[in-house]
Amino acid sequence: LLVLGASLGGASLLAPEGMQVTVTVDGYTETLRTTGEDVASLLDDLNLALTEEDRLSPSPQTPLQDGLSIEVERARPAIVSADGALYSVRTHAAAVAGVLTSAGVRLAGADQVLLDGERVGLTDPLPPLERPADRIGYKRHAWDVPGAVPVRLSVRRASPVTVDDGSVPYTLYTTAPTVGEALAEAQLSLYLG
Repeated sequence: LLVLGASLGGASLLAPEGMQVTVTVDGYTETLRTTGEDVASLLDDLNLALTEEDRLSPSPQTPLQDGLSIEVERARPAIVSADGALYSVRTHAAAVAGVLTSAGVRLAGADQVLLDGERVGLTDPLPPLERPADRIGYKRHAWDVPGAVPVRLSVRRASPVTVDDGSVPYTLYTTAPTVGEALAEAQLSLYLG
């Protein structure tokens, strides 16, 4: 009996403990064993601190059970420069307009938006998610990589320019930095005389 008890005890030590769950974070998937009670306790064990903007399925209160799939999609950081202020937001937007909406920035008709210094339209997609090179050293999980590089948008507000060419004066709205560029943008030609 002693030998049988010892062999059964040894077998229980070799058997894996806890439930098997699948965790996907930002597209990185791992199958893990856990003895946690609910999704929130598992996230704590994994050192996954989520922000309000991050998406989690199922909810943190969901009890853990064998075969459960948990998906985390962290929001993308963005920095918007507009009207002399910087707005730092986290968003799931796929296009430029969504980032501006998340930052609470509205545009007028002739305003321009720049993405990393290049002019873009509101419906233009954001560039692919960039992350700095992986950390040197030990990574516990596939998703343990440095945070995403923020998307950088800047808003260039249009200024009114009144044109009086001898007839009825009218106003143009432009983001051009010089008078000459503003007139060229409006397709107004000046001659030497």
